[in-house]
Amino acid sequence: MFNWNGWPNMIHSPNWVNYILERPLNTEPGERMNYNSGCSHLLLSILQKVSGMSAKDFAITYLFSSL
Repeated sequence: MFNWNGWPNMIHSPNWVNYILERPLNTEPGERMNYNSGCSHLLLSILQKVSGMSAKDFAITYLFSSL
């Protein structure tokens, strides 16, 4: 989990993913849940990298088309 107070710093960082990955952990992974925008952005970046699609195109293709 990240010791998160980083939103203002993250949005002014030239590379959000690097900023997130460079944040120190304050507990061992799996010990505690701590929602923060950095983790959400990191997951979105992984989705885009693996799928080769923008988040918008992925959502239209796999989420909204089923609705």
